[in-house]
Amino acid sequence: MEGVYGVCRELKHYGCMADLLARVLIKIATEMIEAMPMAGDVFVWGGLLGGCRIHGDIELAVKAAENVMEVKPEDGGVYSILANVFADAGRWDDLVNIRRRRDSAKIKKSAGCSLIQLNGVTHEFISWDDWHPQS
Repeated sequence: MEGVYGVCRELKHYGCMADLLARVLIKIATEMIEAMPMAGDVFVWGGLLGGCRIHGDIELAVKAAENVMEVKPEDGGVYSILANVFADAGRWDDLVNIRRRRDSAKIKKSAGCSLIQLNGVTHEFISWDDWHPQS
């Protein structure tokens, strides 16, 4: 990027690479993160966490989740992903503990939403809601 295009590496580039690499080559993603010239952000660690779920790497998932929690303690999604990692591995005690930790910190996960624009009007939909007149 730098040599050919003159684009300096930024944290957002590392976040994209962490996500891409962790999906296929989790060890390479981890090595890249460890070699970064700056501390990772929620996207870097979140990308690695997503890869850990795919590959079932529980110990690395815990490390990635702790880093997300350190960078963005109010992020409720990280608790859900880590809970899913524990559930996939059948580690029920860890699942209960991470949910208790989330609840004791009073952290809520924001619901995902979808937007659609029809005839110049934007409509927002949240999973399982029924507030829209045409739902």
